[in-house]
Amino acid sequence: MRILVYGAGVVGSLYGGRLAGAGHEVTLLARGRRLAELREHGVLLEEARTGARTEVRLPIVERLRPEDPWDLVVVAVPRQAAPEVLPALAASAAQSVLFLVTTADSPQPWIEAVGGERFLAGIPGAGGERRGPVVRYGIAPALILPTVLGEPGPRVGPRLRQVAAAFRKAGFPVAARGDIADWLRTNAAIMTPLAQAIHAAGGDLGLLARSGPLLDLLVGSVRENIAALEMDGVRIRPLHVASLGHAPAPLLRALVRRALDSPHARDAMAPHALASRGEVQALAADLRVVAEACWLLAESGEQLGEAAGARES
Repeated sequence: MRILVYGAGVVGSLYGGRLAGAGHEVTLLARGRRLAELREHGVLLEEARTGARTEVRLPIVERLRPEDPWDLVVVAVPRQAAPEVLPALAASAAQSVLFLVTTADSPQPWIEAVGGERFLAGIPGAGGERRGPVVRYGIAPALILPTVLGEPGPRVGPRLRQVAAAFRKAGFPVAARGDIADWLRTNAAIMTPLAQAIHAAGGDLGLLARSGPLLDLLVGSVRENIAALEMDGVRIRPLHVASLGHAPAPLLRALVRRALDSPHARDAMAPHALASRGEVQALAADLRVVAEACWLLAESGEQLGEAAGARES
C-alpha cells in the first residue's frame, strides 16, 4: 500500500517505520524541529526492552496535497490537534483515512470530514517517548492491549481487513472491530485517569502502586468516566470492562497494581503518559464535559486532575 503517516511523533514514527519495514511505500508528514531531525537522522527506533535499534529512511513531506492518491492516510496527532487537520483530510483523494488518535468525545466530526466510506480509527497498542531523534518504544502483548482497528458500523469489512493485515505484517498484534467509536471512548475513559495518576506520582510506578489515596482517585475516576459514557449512550468495550466499572474497589486496585508491575507499563505506558501532558489534559477536559452533560459529579476525576497538575507545576 501507498501510505502517508500524518504526524511523526512516537506513534507516527513507530507505525510508519515498521509499516515501511514490512514492504509498504510509506511517507511521513512532519514539520518544524521534528522535520529537521528526520531529514538528518531518518526514523530511529529503539526497542525499550532489548535496546535494539533500527534506522529507516523515509520520504518526508510538510503537507497533505489533495491530488496525492494515497491508499491510506494514518493520522497520528495529539487529540487537541485533530480539528486542525480535518480540512486537509477532507480535501484529500486518499482511499482510506485511519485516525490513530485518542478521543473521549464522539468521532462524528472526523467521520463527517472524511466520509463514512473512508473512515477508520484505532487505538495504538504501543507507546514510548522521544529521546532526541530516537523513538524509544514498547509494543504491548496481544493479551494486554493489541492495536485495535475498526470501522464506524457494526461489521468488519474487506477494507478494514486489508489494513489490519498490513499492521499485523508490520509486527503489531491487531484486533479488528466494528463500532469503533465505543472502543475509542472506553479506552480514553480508562487511560486518561491512569496517565493523570502517573503524572501525580512523578512517573514513579512503584510509588503509584503503593499510594492508596492515588489509587483510590484513579479507580474512582475510571468508574465515574464509565458511568458518564454509559449515560451518554456508549456501549463499553470490551464487555468485561463494563463489569469492572462496577467491581469492588479492592479488586480494581489490585488489577491496577498488577498492570503497573508489567514491562509494558515501565517501557511504554509511563514514558508515553509523561510525554503527553497536553493531550492528557485535553482528554480530561473532554471527559468532564461528558460528565457535566449527564449531570454526573466527577469528584474523583477533579481531585486526580488537581493532583496531577500540582505535581507538574
